[in-house]
Amino acid sequence: MFIVTLVGTPELSSQDVLAASEILASRDHIWIDSGQAADIEVSALAPDGVARIEAALPHVDVFAQPASARHRRLFVADMDSTMIQAECIDEL
Repeated sequence: MFIVTLVGTPELSSQDVLAASEILASRDHIWIDSGQAADIEVSALAPDGVARIEAALPHVDVFAQPASARHRRLFVADMDSTMIQAECIDEL
């Protein structure tokens, strides 16, 4: 089992997810963040699967990894008045 994650740059549409799903011959997908990122589950990943998606959807970033080894370990946030109260970017 593999998870193929699509990230829109700047946006990811339902049509993008459906096009990638067709390339991967999968109907199983979930939205991580509507309009931004989605996961597609596939039982087997063709060697050229990611390259075919990248060619068809050049505005989408594509990541593939085995489902068993998937660990989300990165949190990205805008610090100024998102994680802290102050607008401090000028101070840095």
